[in-house]
Amino acid sequence: MIQPSHTEKRLLARLKEARPADSILARCEDEDRCVRLYRDILVRAAQTIDRAALTLETRLEQALQQVPLPERALVHLHRFLEASLSPARILEHILRTPRLLTDFLLLSSSSLWLADALVRDAGLFRWLLATDVLEQAPSDTEILAGARSALVRFDRSELRMNALRRYQRRQLLRIASADILQKKPLTVVVRELSDLADAVLVCALDEAVTLHGQRRGRPPAARIAVIALGKLGGRELNYSSDIDIMFVYDRMPAVETHREADARCEPADRRAIADEAEDAAQLAPPDTVVSDDAVTIVKELLRLLTGSSSEGMLYRTDLRLRPDGAAGAPALSLDATVTYYERRGALWERQMLLRSRTCAGDRILGEMLLRRLEPFVYPRGTRRLPSELLVNIHTRLSGRWHDERNVKHMRGGIRHIEFSLQAIQMVHAQLVSLRTPSTLESISACAARGLLQPEEEALLRDAYVFLRRVEHALQLEQFEQTHTLPGNDTGMLRVSRTLGFETHAMFHRRLRRTRSSVERICDGILAAETDDNRGEVQPSSPIPTDDPRLRTILRDLVDGREDARRSSNDRRRMDTLLPALLADASATPLPVEALAGIEQFTYSAAPAGALSYIEHQQTRQFLLHLAACAPVALRRLERDPLLLELVFSGWDEQHLNDARLYDVSFVSALATLILGDSDIDAFGRAISEIADTVLRRTLLRLHDASFPFAVLALGKYGSAELIPGSDLDVIFLYDTNDDADHERAQKYGRAVIREMRGDRVPPLFECDTRLRPEGRSAPLAVSITAWQRYFQERASLWERQSLLRSRLVAGDAGLMARISKAIHAQRMTRTLTADDLAEIRAMRLRMEADGMTRQASRIDIKRAPGGLIDAEFAAQVLQLHAAALPAGGTSPALSQAARLFPSLSDAVTRLRHHHCRLRLLQLFLRLLLDTPSNHLPPEKERSHRLAAVMGIEGSEGLTEELSMEMRQARIDFDFVFETVSSMCASQRAGSNP
Repeated sequence: MIQPSHTEKRLLARLKEARPADSILARCEDEDRCVRLYRDILVRAAQTIDRAALTLETRLEQALQQVPLPERALVHLHRFLEASLSPARILEHILRTPRLLTDFLLLSSSSLWLADALVRDAGLFRWLLATDVLEQAPSDTEILAGARSALVRFDRSELRMNALRRYQRRQLLRIASADILQKKPLTVVVRELSDLADAVLVCALDEAVTLHGQRRGRPPAARIAVIALGKLGGRELNYSSDIDIMFVYDRMPAVETHREADARCEPADRRAIADEAEDAAQLAPPDTVVSDDAVTIVKELLRLLTGSSSEGMLYRTDLRLRPDGAAGAPALSLDATVTYYERRGALWERQMLLRSRTCAGDRILGEMLLRRLEPFVYPRGTRRLPSELLVNIHTRLSGRWHDERNVKHMRGGIRHIEFSLQAIQMVHAQLVSLRTPSTLESISACAARGLLQPEEEALLRDAYVFLRRVEHALQLEQFEQTHTLPGNDTGMLRVSRTLGFETHAMFHRRLRRTRSSVERICDGILAAETDDNRGEVQPSSPIPTDDPRLRTILRDLVDGREDARRSSNDRRRMDTLLPALLADASATPLPVEALAGIEQFTYSAAPAGALSYIEHQQTRQFLLHLAACAPVALRRLERDPLLLELVFSGWDEQHLNDARLYDVSFVSALATLILGDSDIDAFGRAISEIADTVLRRTLLRLHDASFPFAVLALGKYGSAELIPGSDLDVIFLYDTNDDADHERAQKYGRAVIREMRGDRVPPLFECDTRLRPEGRSAPLAVSITAWQRYFQERASLWERQSLLRSRLVAGDAGLMARISKAIHAQRMTRTLTADDLAEIRAMRLRMEADGMTRQASRIDIKRAPGGLIDAEFAAQVLQLHAAALPAGGTSPALSQAARLFPSLSDAVTRLRHHHCRLRLLQLFLRLLLDTPSNHLPPEKERSHRLAAVMGIEGSEGLTEELSMEMRQARIDFDFVFETVSSMCASQRAGSNP
């Protein structure tokens, strides 16, 4: 027997004392158990594969940091290795492909059903995680072809059905794994789940027809169509769901009809075909045979779907939505089905058929049924919602609202969204573009028709996707049909961490925020449709009208203030407007502040004109959002309300002076941002474009075109990421060595700075020239020769780094071309080194230290670890390292880096999203709180307002969420630096054999 060497003994002894990191153990319920499992796995690796344990220890440590429940992950990894016939091969796989370990632990930690499946069958592990199967997105045709090919080898029905069950299980495992590992968006996941159910229905129906033919000794006399309803009808099926279906049948045509033949045959043949059709009609089976065949086949199909074997069951079926419900026949003829709905169809059945489609069987028959039912589902005679339907919808919704843990039935839950959108579809039945069975597609369709505002569309889509992801997390634990959140901390922790929340308190905050948005929007939808039915506006509002401050605001809105009472006519106008104002204000993050801002607007602006503006719905909603989110900007409109005319009617910039152009462009850009039509990147570009236009105008006014002069933008201006109040970092460059021209250039520079300020307080734009070579001690304008020489001989790394966010804005075309070429050459002449990385990191740390003030207890979103500068420096390091990454803004650089460096994709994508979120927060610090600071406000009330505008619940929630995101950003920042450092080392090693 070979004895282990001294080194191996020492390794085994050390592994028997190994422990996971404290941060991992802190997330385990039983620390001792975790430590024991951890050690057993490492010892097994050391005993199985030579020199594998140390590598596995490092990778296991890293993987456990990423999983929701480390203890559960360790349990299932230990089970997996114990159950495997060849643990060595499994470990070899893991060591060759590190991602396999993380993926396995994520799946087994998130779903007990998946963990058991992987433990039972090691082949599934290799199929799911060691191939590209999770990246595949098969079409419905491909899924059906796969199902049929799984059956073709078997000649007995029970064997074919077991093969279909195996195929279904493997596909469910594939879809669920891709879902948990976030390799596919929810829209693709639910589509594939639905396509799989369709494929199973097609194969099972084919089998039922085959069995029927074998038993009767003849082909069936009926053709059958399967109609999908509910979530299957919308191709938005979930896991372990019942499938809602109904069946329709018709006589199987013996030969083509006289009309079909007559349309394409020669006249001489038509008589013979007509005679053949008449003979066939006389020989056709009676209706009783057709009906009996259809019902028999449907019953056989249901048996195949719901029957169990050692391979499990296919689907539970729910036929209660068919005509007459549980008391009705399993299948009805085409004519009988149409007659039922035309004569006896209830309002809820009209709503139910909004989500119907043919999913299996005779497609022509199914589409014929749906076309004939269109007058019932989409009546042309009315566009109003019948009052009894509204009562029906509200009753069906509210009957389950008491269940606060059921994400499907709770108020603000999945059903609330679905029913509200279906109400819109029924009210506007004449709009063909709204006729989609998909909930997500109906959100887009309603927004496209203007029935949902852009903000409502975004919030509803985000809410529906979030709630469905919660539903999936619940169902994937045991693959059970459940919608109820766990009633214990352990269960809630699993769900929360599976969805990416560190604590279940954070998850519940997000859930409350989501439900609040759904309630506000969906209650508004139903209220609006009720109003349409009554012909008057009576929206309900969640604003607490018992608030004394609100009562004062509402009184002043209607009557005016003591020193500016409204006329009787204006009081009547405002009294009429008040319900709409309340409803629209409730759609803002801060309803009371929104109404207070509108009241101030009507007081400060010309009162009659102000009333006209808020009578216009689009303008009113914008002003309310402005009052809630950006009161600083609203005050500008109080001084000049006619700006609104230009914003909503358009403008010709040639006819506007600089200040006016800035104001109207700024308000327009802000409108698209806060109403959800753009993002912070687009807003930054818009503000930067205004600065460009004003700067070019200034040069045209001041500059002699014969003198080569140009302006180079740097910093946030260079990267087109300006927000109001940002300085314009610029360098003035000219092309001459003549002393007289040197003074001329200084004069131009001073004049540009003065003109860009304008004659207003605060300045229109403040230019900052401190980034020029030698800073403040140098001349204001620099010749291109001196500038190039400086960069070749004395420029520091940070100055080279600053050119990554440079952009030529205005000036002489020839000079700008020379500058652009010089900048490109500067970038290409030096390779990033380890010393450069160390210097950049040191500079970042100095900036952190410089940002420490007496307010150090408050979060600094710019300089603190994980702040804006982390994302900016990470982008710039990648730009310095890879010439393929063009210079420019942080957001586009990180987007391209995610594609260029797959190993960094997750980290840089998070950094990009975090950077955008912090920029938005920085914008609201200025426009909401009127502060240029980058620190979160110490006052709880101001912090609460900021949190509301950012969509976060409470000031504590803002601090906690932001702290967590910044910690992650610093981790990602460090990871980028470490990865680039490794890349640099590899390049050096490759160039020095």
